Amino acid sequence: MVLKGEAVYMLHTVFLLDWEYVSGEDVLQERPEFKNKVVQGDGAVQVVASGPDTQQGIMSDFYYSLITNATKSIWIASPYFVPNQAIKAAIKHAAIKGIQVRLMVPAVNDGFLTQYGSRSYFGELLQFGVEVYSYKKVFYIRNLLS
Repeated sequence: MVLKGEAVYMLHTVFLLDWEYVSGEDVLQERPEFKNKVVQGDGAVQVVASGPDTQQGIMSDFYYSLITNATKSIWIASPYFVPNQAIKAAIKHAAIKGIQVRLMVPAVNDGFLTQYGSRSYFGELLQFGVEVYSYKKVFYIRNLLS
C-alpha cells in the first residue's frame, strides 16, 4: 500500500497517540512538526482511530452514520465483513430506499470463522438487492460510501 499526503500525517499522528497511551511517553510534545500541521491538496481523507484508548463500538457507530446518511451508493470492501444488527438493518434499509449497495469480500478469508461469519449474511442481504462480489487476488481493505 502506498499512502501520500494528509493520510500519512494523520496515520502517523494516530500511531504516536497510541504509542503515548501504551508507553506513557510524551512523544508528541517532542515533535514540533505535528503542531498545527496544514496539508495542501484537492481530496479528502478521514482516519478514524480505534484502539485501547477509544470507546467501545466507535467504528460501528461511524459506519452506521455513514450508511444511514448515504444518498446514492454504499460500497463496502472488507475481508472482515460481519455486521452487527444495526449495521445489517441500515444496509437493508438503504437498499430498500433504492440506494446502490455493493459488498466486496475475498473469495477465501484468512480464517474459517471469518469466512463463515461473513457469508452467513449474504442470502438475507441479497434478498434486499444488495450486490455481493468476491475477489481472488489480494487481501483488500477499503470502504467507499457516497
